[in-house]
Amino acid sequence: MSAVPGQRQTIITAGACLLLAILLSQPVHAQFANVIIDANPPREPHCKSIGDIDGDGYIDVLTASSTNYTEGHFW
Repeated sequence: MSAVPGQRQTIITAGACLLLAILLSQPVHAQFANVIIDANPPREPHCKSIGDIDGDGYIDVLTASSTNYTEGHFW
């Protein structure tokens, strides 16, 4: 099996970029708070998502349950 022309140079360049990114990266120290928004969530949740669904500038939370596809919550 022969190499595709330029494949070796591409692999070397990608490896060098990855190594440089690892060597120059700085650790990020972020703080997160555990906030319980629903102490009684739907049974067997299979989907959780966040985003500004209604465009009001606030994060909305969506959950859906696999129980007959009838349960779900929206905040």
